[in-house]
Amino acid sequence: MAAADPVAAVDADRADDGRLAIDRKLIYIDTLRGCAILMVIVVHHSQRFDDLPAILQVVTAYCQTGVQLFFVASAFTLCNSAALRRQEPSPLVSFFIRRYFRIAPLYYVGLVFYALMDSSLRYLGFIKGPTVFTSLNVISNLFFVHGFVPGAFNSVVPGGWSIATEMTFYALFPVLFAGLQRLHRRAGLGSICAVIAGVLAVDAAFQLAVIAHFGEGIANNNIFYCSIINQLPVFMIGMAGYLAIRHDRSFRPDPLRDALGFAGFTLLAIWLMNAGPAIPMIFLPSVSAVAFLFLLNLARRFVHQAGLIEKIGQVSFSMYIFHFVFAWWMTKFIVSKMGAIAPAMLLYVVTLTLTILFTYGAATITKLLIEDRFIDYGRRWIRRRDARHAKLSVADRPY
Repeated sequence: MAAADPVAAVDADRADDGRLAIDRKLIYIDTLRGCAILMVIVVHHSQRFDDLPAILQVVTAYCQTGVQLFFVASAFTLCNSAALRRQEPSPLVSFFIRRYFRIAPLYYVGLVFYALMDSSLRYLGFIKGPTVFTSLNVISNLFFVHGFVPGAFNSVVPGGWSIATEMTFYALFPVLFAGLQRLHRRAGLGSICAVIAGVLAVDAAFQLAVIAHFGEGIANNNIFYCSIINQLPVFMIGMAGYLAIRHDRSFRPDPLRDALGFAGFTLLAIWLMNAGPAIPMIFLPSVSAVAFLFLLNLARRFVHQAGLIEKIGQVSFSMYIFHFVFAWWMTKFIVSKMGAIAPAMLLYVVTLTLTILFTYGAATITKLLIEDRFIDYGRRWIRRRDARHAKLSVADRPY
């Protein structure tokens, strides 16, 4: 087996730990993550305001597709790091160790945090009715299968559906990436696009069958919309983008084409979001993902040095887990106290600014104390495994 490239290994580590800006060539990925978390914060914060201007309602509602931007960036990054690590002693085991320690520790802290918040608010009388923290819901979240459990997929940890979908994608990624690479080598990028279209067709057939036979079909943000089958084409579009950029080099940045592509597919996605509850929701994630692929190319062309959005992107996972505290509850409290005396738009801008600032501040702490520590622990574990593997390989050599 050829020796692994130490420089490539370092770059891959940086791609995994949320500090992509250290690698100048991938700084635009953190910028996209920063845009994604700001979009998510905007949509959740705006839910505390009932009378926003119509155009602002449309824009803020569309910001929910920030999750799809996360998915596209994640798929692209995973492909990049998998390619750099293809000569590792145990790449599959190491992949799952990295993914687990990248996501699970902070998610578990979030689960405990929201459980304690739920208990405290119930004790104080602010929340009534049955709790969502049942044994089934908690256990399914602990094992990241809550995306398949109706009562648990998005309630135990707010926004937790995207983590379930992401973790399910991780389980599929090694086989999916290997298969798409092989298909790409044999038949080119067009074959990848055909596969994505086929997966989308299967998704549509499944969703329509659910609508026809069970009476409850796909709708915006319900379990069918959030399911892996409905979101898988989004990840695959990110993977196709990686193959086009890194292998074909056929998707070179073209500012005019990329700006028009981003604008056109964004407008189509906005139309789908407002067109109806069923079939449009099947295609909304994928259409948004195509728009974000053009945005990724624009970022490749214009983002060359670290900035504020990139710094936000570095702590975007922590911000995602905890931003609800500020976007929902802090904003609701301020609006209840100031809504009668402050202009609505001023209150909107002030509370949004405070939400972003407080979320970023909290996230820098949890990133340092939780995310980075467990990422480093996972990395050390992999290095110990690789060192043992190297010793065994030397001991087994015939002399």
